Amino acid sequence: LDSRISKVLEHRGVRVRLQTSEPARFKLTATSGKTKVALGTVTAKGGKTTKLDLTKKGKELLFKASTVKLKLTAKVNDAADNRSTASSTKTMR
Repeated sequence: LDSRISKVLEHRGVRVRLQTSEPARFKLTATSGKTKVALGTVTAKGGKTTKLDLTKKGKELLFKASTVKLKLTAKVNDAADNRSTASSTKTMR
C-alpha cells in the first residue's frame, strides 16, 4: 500500500502489491469506515503492483484528511474457483 495521502492523490489511485503462486483474479476494495475509497479488479500471476481507482467520495475524503486509516480487502479466486479473502490495515499520513 501507499503510505502518503499526497502520493495517492498524485497517482489518482491507491497502489497495491499483489503476490500469488498461480493465476488468480483479485477483487480489491479500500475502505475507511463505511466509505469506499478505491476499487479495482485485476488478474495476476506471481508478483504484480496494481493501482486501485479512487471513488468520488474517496477523493473528497483524502483531499480533506490529514490522516486516514485504510482497510484493504481482497477477494480472490483462481482457475479452479477456490475462493479466499484477505485484508490489511494501514494508516496514511
